[in-house]
Amino acid sequence: MNRSFLTGVLQTLCVTSLLTLSVSAAAEETITIKGELLFSSLPQLGEYQGPLAEPLVFEATVVEDASLAESTVVFGVAEEYLNATRALTMQISTAAGEVLYSESVTADEFALASYLELYSVFAYGSSASNYPSGTAFWALISGGDERFVDREISLGADLVSRGVGMGAAASIANLFADTSGYPVLATGSYNYAFLYYDQSVNNQTGEGYQGIVQGYATSVSYGVEDFSLEAVQAACDTSSSCAMKLIQQWRKQGSISVHEANALRQAFQASK
Repeated sequence: MNRSFLTGVLQTLCVTSLLTLSVSAAAEETITIKGELLFSSLPQLGEYQGPLAEPLVFEATVVEDASLAESTVVFGVAEEYLNATRALTMQISTAAGEVLYSESVTADEFALASYLELYSVFAYGSSASNYPSGTAFWALISGGDERFVDREISLGADLVSRGVGMGAAASIANLFADTSGYPVLATGSYNYAFLYYDQSVNNQTGEGYQGIVQGYATSVSYGVEDFSLEAVQAACDTSSSCAMKLIQQWRKQGSISVHEANALRQAFQASK
């Protein structure tokens, strides 16, 4: 995929005017998205292919720097920002906690690549009629003599038409908390369509892979927070009642999944 392809997709949404401008905002921010996956075609997931009988658990992070963003404004439909996306990370696990896939890609590691394309695209407003709560998309695409890498995260809709219907009605009023500047997502617990795309090709041998996972985001948060056993122990020492209340609070906030909460409870009890 290249920039012209993505722009062409957005233009199909009745774009009539474009305006390029610079966006000045606060510095680097980390978005953490958690949820469950119902479909996979990622070859790294082995036997977990096609519609999944049991959901897999995922945690994705997006690192953005809005102070670097250059915005192409699509009036009333969407905004495409260049250079704000700095890193994407995706981890996929079984419900029992076994990590099946863990990949991270950053803009810095491709600084010397032949080309590097960094995107964040946000659609909102009445014109985004298929997904009235809004959609968000991030991508880091790099090519060079050695390899080609394309990693993408979509919330709400698959803006680059990967051929997989998202088909999900949002259970939140609006995906965005603020669109007056560089868009800020609503945080908390909800059920929202999610898609992750991964493609990597060795340009020397031609060997590579591509695939997607699809499911639902159940929580979105900003900042890097510690929801580990060590954090529970630091807050509660040896008090079981304190630990159980803290873990339940994290669960209600959507900061951790049901499976993560159960694992933390068991780990705390075993550590006493």
